[in-house]
Amino acid sequence: MLILYAAVWCVSLLLTINRWDSFLATFPQFFTSKGIATYAVIMACIKAVHEFSHAYIATSFGVRVPVMGIAFYMFCPIPYCNVTDAWRLSSRKKRLAISLAGVGAELAIGGIAMLCWHFSEDVFMRSICFVISTAVILSTLLINLNPAMRYDGYYVLSDLWHVDNLQPRGFAWAKWWFRRLWSGWPIPVPQEGLPKRHTIFLALYGLGVWIYRLGFYTGIALLLYTYFRPAKLAAAVIFCISTTMFLVMPLVREIVQMKQFAETYGRSARLLVLSVFLISGLIWLFCFSPARISIAAYTEPDSFQVVSVPYPGVLMTSPLRRGQEVKTDQILATVDVSILDRDLAINQQDILRCQWQVDHTETSNKKSAERERARLELSRAEAVRESLLGRKAQTVIRASMDGCILEADPYLSKGISIPGHATLAVVAAQSSQLITGFLPESAVSGVNESDGCLFYPKGQEPVACTVKRISPVREQTLDYAPLASVYGGSIPVTQEKSKRLLIHGTFYRIELVPKHPIAAGITGTVWLTLSTRSRLNLFWDRITSTLYHESGF
Repeated sequence: MLILYAAVWCVSLLLTINRWDSFLATFPQFFTSKGIATYAVIMACIKAVHEFSHAYIATSFGVRVPVMGIAFYMFCPIPYCNVTDAWRLSSRKKRLAISLAGVGAELAIGGIAMLCWHFSEDVFMRSICFVISTAVILSTLLINLNPAMRYDGYYVLSDLWHVDNLQPRGFAWAKWWFRRLWSGWPIPVPQEGLPKRHTIFLALYGLGVWIYRLGFYTGIALLLYTYFRPAKLAAAVIFCISTTMFLVMPLVREIVQMKQFAETYGRSARLLVLSVFLISGLIWLFCFSPARISIAAYTEPDSFQVVSVPYPGVLMTSPLRRGQEVKTDQILATVDVSILDRDLAINQQDILRCQWQVDHTETSNKKSAERERARLELSRAEAVRESLLGRKAQTVIRASMDGCILEADPYLSKGISIPGHATLAVVAAQSSQLITGFLPESAVSGVNESDGCLFYPKGQEPVACTVKRISPVREQTLDYAPLASVYGGSIPVTQEKSKRLLIHGTFYRIELVPKHPIAAGITGTVWLTLSTRSRLNLFWDRITSTLYHESGF
C-alpha cells in the first residue's frame, strides 16, 4: 500500500511540475463563501482521518486509546488522540509507526487530491483538490512534522534519537552548556553516560525550541498588530506574555540559579568578565545617541529645455554630449526634413501659377469672377508658404538659456535618421536651488523638515543645506541614471527593456535647499543626522520593515 501511495505522489508531482503555473492559478478561484465552507468541512474530515489513523495503528499494536477529542490552541480548535500508552511498547519501530500514521494518511489524501486536480474539469472541484493538497503539505511540514512543537514530528525525533522526554532533556542540557560556558563552574551534567555528540544535539535542540517559541509568539503578535487593527491590544498582550515567558523569566531564573552556584562553587572570574561585557553591550544597545546616514543625491537645475525634433528627418549637426556648455541662441541641432523641402517647392509653383493668373486675367466684367478666385487661391498659397517656413524654422533648434547639457542620447550621430518628436538632449540652467536625494525607509522616521545637513558634491567643497520636503509615497522608478547601480551609482535598480529603472527596496524622495546656489547636474552624498534614538530601536525598525516588505503582503 505504501508503494502505491508513493507512486501516486511521484506521478502527481511530475504532472504538477509540468503545469505549475496553471496549478497556482487555481487558488484565487476558491475565494467564495461556498468554497470556504466546503474547505472547512473537508479539512475537519481530513484531521479526523489523521487522528483516527493514530488510533487505528495504536490499537492494532495493542495500545489502549482512552480519549479522543478537540482541544483549543491559540484560540483554534485542534483534534487530538491520546496515545500516551504507546510509550509502554518496547519496540521503537512500532512507536514510530504510530507517530507517522496521521502524517501518512494526510499525505496519501493530499497526493490523491493533487492527482485528481489534473483529471477534473469542474472548476470548483479543481479548487477543492488544490486547497486540500496544498493545505495537507503545509500542515504536515509546518505543524505535524515540526519537532519544536509536541506533535508527530516531536515523537518521531524522540524515537529516532532513542531519547525519551526529549524536550525536558534538551532544555536541561542547553542550560548546562550555557552555565558551563558562562561561568566555568564544574556543574554536574544532567545525565551521566551519554556520548558527547548526543549532548550537543540535545543542547542545540533545547536552544532551538526556545528560540522558536519566542519567534512564534512574537510573529503572531506582529501579524495581529500589523494587519488586524481591532486586535492591536491583543497583539500587545501576546507580545508582553511571550517576552516575559521566553526571555524575562528564564533570565531571572538563571540569575537566581547563578547566585546559588556562586555560594557553592565560589566566585568566577569568567562570569565577572562576561557579565561586564554583557552589561556594556546592553548599555550600548539601549543608550540614546544620534546616528548619521549618507544618501545619494543630485542637484536639480532651476529650469530645463528639452531638445526635441518636431518632424522626422536626418540629423545634420554633430550630436550633443553630456556636460557640454551652451549659450543662449546657440544652434543645438539642425534636422534636414526632405518632406518640408518638397512641400515648399510645390507651394512655390502654386504661388507662381496663381500670380500669373492674377496678372493675365482681363479686367472685364465677364472675367472679374475668375480674377477674384485667382487672388483667393494666391492668398491661400502664401498662407501655406508662411506655415511651411515656420515649420522649417523649427528644424533649427536653438538654446533658450545659458547652461549645460544635462542628459544626451549617446546613440546619436551625424547623418542618422530621427523619428518625429524624438528627444535629443536636455539643457539645464547652470545654477541650482534644489538637491534631490533618496532616503531609505529605515531613516524616514529620524528625519524632519527644516533639519540641517551637508551635501558633498564629487570633487567640490561641502554645501550646507536644509530639508525642505520628504515625499510620503515610496519611489518605484529612478529618473536620474547616474545614481543607478547599473551605471555605477548606489541606488539598487533593475533596467527594463524600455530603459526604465525600477528601484529595489523602499526609498523616499527627499528635497533639500542649499544655502547658496551651486552647479546643476552634479551627483554627490548627503550626510544627515537622525533624531536621537537607541541602537536597539533602530535595529528593531530595520527588522520589522524588512519582514513587512519581504512577507509579500
